[in-house]
Amino acid sequence: PELKQWQHFPVAVNDQAAGLWHPAVMALHEDAHGHLWIGTIGGLNVLDLASGVMHKVSRAESANGLVGEVVRVITESADGSLWVGTHNGLNRLLDYHAGQPTFEHFLSTDGLANETIYGILEDQQRRLWVSTNGGISRLHRQTTNTKANAASTPRTTAPVVRNFSLDDGLQGLEFNGGAYAKLADGRLVFGGTQGFSWVAPDQVRDPDYRAPLAFTAFQLGSQRTLIEQPAAFKKLVLSANDHLLILTFAALDLNAPEHNRFAYRLLGYDRDWIELGTRHELSLTHLDAGNYPLQIRGGHGLAPSAGPFLELAIQVTPPWWRAPWVLAVSALLLLGWLLTWLWNRRRRLWQLKAQNTQMKLYSERLSSALWASRDGFWDWNLETDLLYMSGPEEFLGPSREARISGQQWRQHSVHADDLSQVEAALEAHITDRSDYYEAEFRANTYAGKQRWVVARGRAVRRNDQGHALQVAGTFRDVTDERALDRDRRIAQEVIRSMGEVVCVSDLEFRFVSVNAAFTRVTGYSAEEILGQDAAVLNSEQHPLEFYLQIRQALQQSAHWSGEAWQSRKGGEQFLSALEINEVAGADGRRLYWVAVLTDITDRKRAEQELRYLANYDTLTGLPNRTLLGERLAHSLIRARRLGNKVGILFLDLDHFKHVNDSMGHAAGDRLLKAAAARIVMSVRDSDTVARLGGDEFTVVLEDLTDLLEAERIARKLIVSFETPLEIDGRNEVVIS
Repeated sequence: PELKQWQHFPVAVNDQAAGLWHPAVMALHEDAHGHLWIGTIGGLNVLDLASGVMHKVSRAESANGLVGEVVRVITESADGSLWVGTHNGLNRLLDYHAGQPTFEHFLSTDGLANETIYGILEDQQRRLWVSTNGGISRLHRQTTNTKANAASTPRTTAPVVRNFSLDDGLQGLEFNGGAYAKLADGRLVFGGTQGFSWVAPDQVRDPDYRAPLAFTAFQLGSQRTLIEQPAAFKKLVLSANDHLLILTFAALDLNAPEHNRFAYRLLGYDRDWIELGTRHELSLTHLDAGNYPLQIRGGHGLAPSAGPFLELAIQVTPPWWRAPWVLAVSALLLLGWLLTWLWNRRRRLWQLKAQNTQMKLYSERLSSALWASRDGFWDWNLETDLLYMSGPEEFLGPSREARISGQQWRQHSVHADDLSQVEAALEAHITDRSDYYEAEFRANTYAGKQRWVVARGRAVRRNDQGHALQVAGTFRDVTDERALDRDRRIAQEVIRSMGEVVCVSDLEFRFVSVNAAFTRVTGYSAEEILGQDAAVLNSEQHPLEFYLQIRQALQQSAHWSGEAWQSRKGGEQFLSALEINEVAGADGRRLYWVAVLTDITDRKRAEQELRYLANYDTLTGLPNRTLLGERLAHSLIRARRLGNKVGILFLDLDHFKHVNDSMGHAAGDRLLKAAAARIVMSVRDSDTVARLGGDEFTVVLEDLTDLLEAERIARKLIVSFETPLEIDGRNEVVIS
């Protein structure tokens, strides 16, 4: 009004845009906080009258959202509660902030006659009268102390609902939206499709009759049982396997029984009554073992807040393994197991003491055995730090034994560079961090030399904390073994780093070891090839007999070398230089075959290319002067042996220089190639055509019987050049 003009509020172009949900507005209401609530058939909007900002109330995307999108009525009750009626139920606003509401819902499951709401009126007792598509419902609400948040409206318990139908004098069950009013005398008027109905709320009397309740049937799992004597049905015993219990009951009230509403609770299990609405059946599932007193209340109109209640004692028996006698037996078994464990532990301690005593005896016997085997024995008393050793004369002198302190042993027997790792290994075993003591170090001999030894031992006596008090063990000279191991590692490294393939096979020619070059050349990894027969590398370039002959030669002479085609993993063939020898043991017996293989494919190919370049003209592909000389000599020898004749034709092209100068060297080269091809086609297959250089060609005619045959071939050759030569399939050149 201040602007003295109309203000238009457009419809939102999509769900995310601002504006009205739908252009069809069905209800308007201004609340006490300066908000104009706008109900459309597409949703609910709120207009802040102070700022002019339009909000879209979020649709029902959660349990506390607005039920339904078609809003037919909006009203505010005397306690300040905002009520919104939709085609899907009745909504009471609990909290609202910038388009995010929290609603409490009242549906047909709460007792409403129908969920399509047309009108809402409040009487003097603050009871709501709601016209629907199925009659009129009266809601009597009771608030609780539960809050949504600090600014929210108190929630209500489940309302007491009474529905009015045609039997109560209504004009019809269906009412119209917007057709309702509250008269000055307190009467309420609702318009419907068959007229209008008014009601005087103060004159409506609720029935005082409290109908008795009775159980009619119960169902365990899929087995349903009718209750023939409801009065005697006071207790029900379930087994542990009865996971589903369904109880059916009824209120003995024939006056509009469809309006009877029920609730139940399990004493000691449910804090509040659980409303069932008009349903007269309840389901209980997976009850734990125990006793459950069940109470059911119900009636017509206002549900009673107190009795009489329908009561049933439900007892769930525990499974057999939770029976008292089973628990008692289990406790006895556990006690027996505990006593047995304690007795076994004490027995193990006794056995440990006996083992320590026995170990001393074994130590003495072991010392004698080690002396005979030239291994040494040592016994270290850590409490006194005295070390007893017996062993070879090389280490301990003529007496073959010594008693020294641990400090003397560290200073004079162990190499200074190895002392730290020796003490670390000993400390780990003493403190029970390792099962045994083992160290490899350099030791000084009796003669002052240094030898490598391996010392091993175990604790033979420990204190209560598990720390070793005495350690005993053996030592052995491993100098020669280390030298052999060093040589073996060097050989392995040499083989590993070789560029040639090295592979070892057993006497059945199955691979047992290959180096890295084997994988690089053949494509087979060690995991793929080990255990396979060497025939996996055979090539199709050789017959199978070739490879069998190699194996036979190895069996006879223990050696074979030569060139052989092999096959890679992908099937590619390659030529190799192969040498195979036997590996014999110390006794001379044959143990393995070792093969050294070199890929010479590229080298052979290069040799062939060099041989070709040395004997053939690169432009025409004809033999050059060198190869011509060899073939001519061969032809003369053959003719002399067979008594035949040899003819030689010399040709050069007329005016070839003119072709080069006029058409270019590239055209001249193409002309030479075409001329060479024409000459080859004009002579016999057994004849040799060679290019001496430039435009000069020579033909060697073999196996001639007379000169006339040579003349005939020469004439044929001259006649062939009467036909023009094609160059690149485009130009024709005539040359003589």
